[in-house]
Amino acid sequence: MQLQDLFERAKITEVKTDLGMRPGHPHQLREMTPARCGTSARVRSSKKVLGDTVATVERQYLPYIEELKDAHVATNKRILEAAGAD
Repeated sequence: MQLQDLFERAKITEVKTDLGMRPGHPHQLREMTPARCGTSARVRSSKKVLGDTVATVERQYLPYIEELKDAHVATNKRILEAAGAD
């Protein structure tokens, strides 16, 4: 079964977006993933779920999702501290 089939079975014909009502499509779920993952999943986990590279997740989502950006910065800070960097 394809994701589009699930939209049809659930009778999802339109989804409210910032641009108004639009037809439902699977990519909308993809765009929601980093926002839902937020601080609990971090950038690396988001990239696994999305099938992207860290660089792609950073480029595409960090500018728009403050929690994800904050989590990414905190993770890198811990890595640097553990490595003994000042």
